[in-house]
Amino acid sequence: MRHGFREDFSSLLYICTLLNCFLWTYYGIIKAGKYLVATVNGFVIVVETMYIILLLIYATKGIRGRTTIFDLILDVVILTATVVTTQLALQGETCNGDVGVMGAGLNIVRYSSLLSVMKIVVTTIYAILDFFFSS
Repeated sequence: MRHGFREDFSSLLYICTLLNCFLWTYYGIIKAGKYLVATVNGFVIVVETMYIILLLIYATKGIRGRTTIFDLILDVVILTATVVTTQLALQGETCNGDVGVMGAGLNIVRYSSLLSVMKIVVTTIYAILDFFFSS
């Protein structure tokens, strides 16, 4: 934090994680007996929101604007559309199942993006080792 903001940092992972936690919290509220799911994801919502606020504080103006737009579209519009659609069009177990599938899909996307970051790290480490140990 002392050195400011990194230009190559992507906030999309945090924004998608926040949406994922919103969906799982919603699922925990509408599904009978799933209050632990709602509680744990509710706590993660607080933590992810703090991460995004820190990002917005330390980001450059362009990145701040892009992050705000992504956050509004993904976390506000999609979540609102999901809640309204499931409450108006779907009933009972169909509603629970659809919200659960959306949450599971976002989990897959979230963990896939972490794997892509790991690929970059491994490639970078390999390049560094190749540089030092090449003849």
